Amino acid sequence: MSVPRLLAGDGQNRWSTACHAGVGVWLEDAFWFSSSDSSRKTKNIDANPAISVTTDDPHAPVVVEGAATRHGNAQLSDFVHALNAKYSTDYDVGFFAGSAVFVVMPTTVFGLDDDDFTGTPTRWRFIRDSG
Repeated sequence: MSVPRLLAGDGQNRWSTACHAGVGVWLEDAFWFSSSDSSRKTKNIDANPAISVTTDDPHAPVVVEGAATRHGNAQLSDFVHALNAKYSTDYDVGFFAGSAVFVVMPTTVFGLDDDDFTGTPTRWRFIRDSG
């Protein structure tokens, strides 16, 4: 994890935290991941929830920008079920005791394929209904 100081054109800090969430899943149109409650990543997100999450594929990178919010226990079992299905694991909900579970609703996503470097860079913007 790193803490970049990338500034937008208006001088505003765009990201407080950039992280590779090694274990995460897409669920309900958002990216969900967990981190130890006492980790530096969690402390950074608590201080400023603006975040970018990246893949580790240098040939077809994807960067998701959004705000990370802590998720309560209401849908924790959905997150655990999705993790178990994706990673062929058998975690139970208790495994995440002492962990923070975050949900990132994408606002902007960037992606490209280096096989067509000049033709594939793409930015998607997501507008959420506030009601």
